[in-house]
Amino acid sequence: MRSQEQKVDNKEVYVKAHIRAIRQRVYRFVCKECQIVVERICYPSRPVFCERCRPNGS
Repeated sequence: MRSQEQKVDNKEVYVKAHIRAIRQRVYRFVCKECQIVVERICYPSRPVFCERCRPNGS
């Protein structure tokens, strides 16, 4: 399932004398825990759980 590109705020981080832009994307996926289709804004990795089912510390 491929997510649609949407314009979302970027986060800039200073890494060893240069700036790296970390882009957020909107992912639409089925939650592994509750099996509901949800949309979530995340950094590059694809989410597995919705906000409600997401384990602490993530």
